[in-house]
Amino acid sequence: MTISKAYSQLGEDEMAFRFFQKAKEIDVERNFTSEMNDVEKFITQDGHYKRLVRFSDEPINLSTLEQAEILKNEAAVDGEAELDLSHLQPTFTGPEGVATLERKEAEILRYLIEREPIVVSKEELLTVWADDDALALNTIKSYISKIKRKLRSCYTEENSQTIQTIRGQGYRWVSTLPTKIIKVL
Repeated sequence: MTISKAYSQLGEDEMAFRFFQKAKEIDVERNFTSEMNDVEKFITQDGHYKRLVRFSDEPINLSTLEQAEILKNEAAVDGEAELDLSHLQPTFTGPEGVATLERKEAEILRYLIEREPIVVSKEELLTVWADDDALALNTIKSYISKIKRKLRSCYTEENSQTIQTIRGQGYRWVSTLPTKIIKVL
């Protein structure tokens, strides 16, 4: 059951469900019914997997996994962008392609998108890491460069500016396309 919860936290709903089903099969004598109910509530929402979807022009909405996948397909057709943090390997989808991101890259990008159009300082971006990690401000600069490079393949030339560097102040999300963020609840 713990493995099921761990996979759910990682956004791997299929694996979470698979391990949950195994646990139910093993508990033939129903000794862990209350624990099973708790795990089922944790990994599902009324029997459906759960995702938070943040639209650029709307408040955060709760969505099932199936609805999130439909939104992902619609975003590609509508020429929108999407940051998907709901799977073990985060992705960014733009009108021209998909980029696979490292977890920290995706978290930095999420932080910038959620604060659009505010300029976020390097010091503030360091809060993405745990307090016990000693990182230099140059680490942020390196991550931003990697993110920009990866996102270029997702946009057309005229829409290629996504993160603006403001010398001495920080960075901000400047994409002209609406951007959704999907993450695990």
